[in-house]
Amino acid sequence: MQRAPDKTTTDDAATPSERTAFDGWTREQINADPPATVDDVAVQLAWLQRVRELMTKGRTHEARSSLAEFVRRYPHTRVPEDLKPLLAKSVPEKP
Repeated sequence: MQRAPDKTTTDDAATPSERTAFDGWTREQINADPPATVDDVAVQLAWLQRVRELMTKGRTHEARSSLAEFVRRYPHTRVPEDLKPLLAKSVPEKP
């Protein structure tokens, strides 16, 4: 028994309202920019920014742990100068 084609997966046959089945996004919008991968530089920069935010909030232990994981995952990526102190054995916590 053959199955009828699913209209939500056939762009040509789908009406405009059927093409917006992804939380209001059209297929064209979803496919326009593929999602970033963990190897994407933007992902790495966002991770480093999050480490900085943790430091600003005085959450040094979390920042240090996050940076250590970053270095483990990306051993060939240079750690920015402002974050290198977190790699030291002892970094004082903010009061």
